[in-house]
Amino acid sequence: MKFGKLNSIQNVDFTFPATPNLSQQFLDKLKPVVSSPSNVYCGATGWGTKEWLGTYYPKGTAAADYLSEYTKQFNCVELNTTHYRIPSSEQIKDWYDKSSTDFRFCPKLPQMISHSKNLGMSTNRLEHFCTVITGLKEKLGTCFMQLPPYFSPAQFDVLAQFLTEFPTDEISLAVELRHEAWFKSPQYTRAFWDLFFEKDVSPVITDVAGRRDVLHLLLCRPQVFVRFVGNALDTTDYQRIDDWVQCLKSWISQGVQDIYFLLHQPNNILTPEITAYFVHKMNRELSLSLKYPRKYETPQMKLF
Repeated sequence: MKFGKLNSIQNVDFTFPATPNLSQQFLDKLKPVVSSPSNVYCGATGWGTKEWLGTYYPKGTAAADYLSEYTKQFNCVELNTTHYRIPSSEQIKDWYDKSSTDFRFCPKLPQMISHSKNLGMSTNRLEHFCTVITGLKEKLGTCFMQLPPYFSPAQFDVLAQFLTEFPTDEISLAVELRHEAWFKSPQYTRAFWDLFFEKDVSPVITDVAGRRDVLHLLLCRPQVFVRFVGNALDTTDYQRIDDWVQCLKSWISQGVQDIYFLLHQPNNILTPEITAYFVHKMNRELSLSLKYPRKYETPQMKLF
């Protein structure tokens, strides 16, 4: 992820913000579900990382089997490949068949939709994407639309129309806003929060060094969608994860039911390490039993 990346994080204030009033007002209306624990899904931005061979994938694993091995280590993936093209029904079936039963895919909407002038509403692209992606069946997690940095509040009506047309009753959706104006003006922030609440859409919360404003902690449904961007396992990465675990623990105790936590590290190589740290913390703090990435141990040669 290039958005919000910095060459140096030395002067970044990583202080974790407090839950905003809008979110707390929403949480106050929720009822904690004591009998049913929250669903927590976390993962990387893809499974095709060759550097995991011999560490998180068995040595000699064929590229065609990377997904199967990935789903043994993670229970979710940020599916970036759909940002560049709409997959075929055959590809969807292959992903479904090769993934574990507890796995969830979080597809990114194609850029031919998210980066087009009217969000693709003059075409059949959205309908095509939704039709194909539902082939993931129960393994379809939350889809998310990453709007470009130039998509500003001036295009609010376009976004509102798009969310009216999106089938949120069938497909869960989160939207990532990047233009600074959405967060600088309380008027615009309240406007998109009201819209997302009305349309049953989650705001994507992005934790990245260069844009602390997008760490807005806004909630308008009992689902959290977080994109966490680390800095090559800098000590601040672990401090930020600690803050997130405490925040999520509090939100879950107030009724949040679904957590999607997608972790980024440079080139994806170090993502298993920070994911394992996050899962260990969540398991300990919330008495969960989430699986986490484990390195394969090379059998030592026996001496005779």
